[in-house]
Amino acid sequence: MTATLAASVSAEKLPTDPVGGEPPVGSKPSVKDLSDRVTYQRAFEAVVWSMPALAQRLLQRSQHGFQLGL
Repeated sequence: MTATLAASVSAEKLPTDPVGGEPPVGSKPSVKDLSDRVTYQRAFEAVVWSMPALAQRLLQRSQHGFQLGL
């Protein structure tokens, strides 16, 4: 029954939510949209670029605890 229900829903009827800070489909670009996109991209890049530093810090902390015999 689930397969029948899923097959009856066409792709055209599915909601089209904005992905990745993009404005909704069919909307006119505006300064606010640009500002939102830039803010989203900067936040995403900050998270991605901080991952190696965080991983290194956690590795250092774990090694420090191992050296102390904790």
